[in-house]
Amino acid sequence: MMCFNHPNRDAVVSCNQCGKGLCRDCTIELNGQNYCLNCFEGFVKYQKKLLFSLNWRIIFFIVFFIMGIIGAIIEFTQTENYVFENSNAIPNIIFFLIIGSIPIGFYYMRGTPDPYVPISYKSAGILMLGNLILKSILGPIFMIKAIYDYFKIKKAKTQNELLIKKLKEFSR
Repeated sequence: MMCFNHPNRDAVVSCNQCGKGLCRDCTIELNGQNYCLNCFEGFVKYQKKLLFSLNWRIIFFIVFFIMGIIGAIIEFTQTENYVFENSNAIPNIIFFLIIGSIPIGFYYMRGTPDPYVPISYKSAGILMLGNLILKSILGPIFMIKAIYDYFKIKKAKTQNELLIKKLKEFSR
């Protein structure tokens, strides 16, 4: 088999995604898998889409968390003698933290199988409410993972874009 991009060279591997024959110069190896330039560019597009998805969820969380802190400060300053025990500052922060956590909870628990089959509208509603509560509670924990994943994916995307640029320059 000959290389798809260089018809005068023998192919040493084939792309795991599309099956094109590739010479050593055209091969991009990622986690032991070989890809052609087109398939690898598709992978980088997916990374960009994933970053966008994580980005808006992180911003949503931060906005709601800041709203909770502002609400707590307003509540605290309006309480007589600034007595912290009598204010609703902590419940404000917790409420906005939970609301801001919902999109992250849904994102990280999106593929979780549900072992229960509702047999009535009431049980379906209870199941949905339970899922919402679980995702809200686990949301702040998932937020830490989301921020870690965001920076990890961003770094990998940048490296992959540089690799694509080098390969395009080399193939000219």
